[in-house]
Amino acid sequence: MKIEIWSDVMCPFCYIGKRHLEKALEDFPEKDQVEIVWKSFQLNPDMPE
Repeated sequence: MKIEIWSDVMCPFCYIGKRHLEKALEDFPEKDQVEIVWKSFQLNPDMPE
């Protein structure tokens, strides 16, 4: 199974979702067959640094 995740590293809700996914995968019997692909998503790409 392939899971593509679009996430913003600065978003606290993305972090919470990441932790929930990790917890769910711990209980998944075929977790060794799961491929996770991380993609960058910027919530506000025009925000000044």
